[in-house]
Amino acid sequence: MKRNCHIRRPIVEQCESRNLLTTGVAGMHAPALVSAQPIRLILPLNGTFQGQFVSVDKIPDVGSTFTATGTGHIRRHGAFALNGKIHTIGFIQFGPVHGTVVLKGTLGTITLELTALGRGSDALGLPTKFSYSVVGGTGQYTNVVDIGKATLTTVVSKVPSTTFGVVHGQFKLVLTSSHAHA
Repeated sequence: MKRNCHIRRPIVEQCESRNLLTTGVAGMHAPALVSAQPIRLILPLNGTFQGQFVSVDKIPDVGSTFTATGTGHIRRHGAFALNGKIHTIGFIQFGPVHGTVVLKGTLGTITLELTALGRGSDALGLPTKFSYSVVGGTGQYTNVVDIGKATLTTVVSKVPSTTFGVVHGQFKLVLTSSHAHA
């Protein structure tokens, strides 16, 4: 009885002139997977901002609106302009104090949400300790993420006697990221 023995040897072929084939499943779904999963960039927002504020408290029962504009610096990322608004709780309402701060730099904007619990202890009823999280961005900051603590201090200027419920002053906002200091 004769045995058939076949010896298998690899063959190397040239591929330069051939079109490469893709599988149907991977070829159809690969772009959808890439676009659905944006790359997130952790940007520790360690910095200090100072400027002017106006607090309007026309109806104390519903709280006041604190509006701030200023400038500051984020460590290792440069100068930013700040525009922010915080709405405090009034005498009747209970719950968290919410605010939004937009930081505008030369490469885009970063939008932060501030949150604190309860009525503050300063003259304006603002809390001094907040938590923050990045909720949006534009330009180079489109996919930036960060969370941390924010400390707000205010110095009230002389209250004008002609505008009831309106207070002007200076503020200082210090951001401290929960992520490693980069």
